[in-house]
Amino acid sequence: MKKIFLALVISTVLLLMGCENNSINDPNSADTVGKNEFSSGGITHRGSIPLDRMLMLPGRGNDYYQLKGTINYTSELIKQYPDATNEKFNVKLDISVNAQLSDIYSKSWSISSYSDDLLYIAQEGVYVLEKTYPVIGRKDNLRLVCRFIITTDGVGLDNVELKVPSNKAVI
Repeated sequence: MKKIFLALVISTVLLLMGCENNSINDPNSADTVGKNEFSSGGITHRGSIPLDRMLMLPGRGNDYYQLKGTINYTSELIKQYPDATNEKFNVKLDISVNAQLSDIYSKSWSISSYSDDLLYIAQEGVYVLEKTYPVIGRKDNLRLVCRFIITTDGVGLDNVELKVPSNKAVI
């Protein structure tokens, strides 16, 4: 009788634990920011980084621009070495940027770009990746420069700035 009662208690606890974080009874679990899942290659992180910032173009006086949009990313960790003491990963990183840049005179330009990279990162390491995206429709070659911090836990946006590349020749 004790064995039946113990089995009943254990199965009830396991059943309650299994249902606790189920997406059927937790509507917030469908949020895509920082979502992790296991795929055939390894652990996959998916997320969105909202862009809503006021940026200044250096060297142009007080040229301010409003940036609004989204950066979506998918990073897949692919373990290189199965040895737990020396874990190293390749990270397959896909980034897409969809944003609008507006000036104070209500002119606006779009930024729409996709990139995929293959990076190497140690388990407790950090990889800093700087990506440059063209501002479509500008004659001055204005670029949006984003600095990402990539770890084995996901992707973060460290800095965003505007730059116009210089045309000076290097001798």
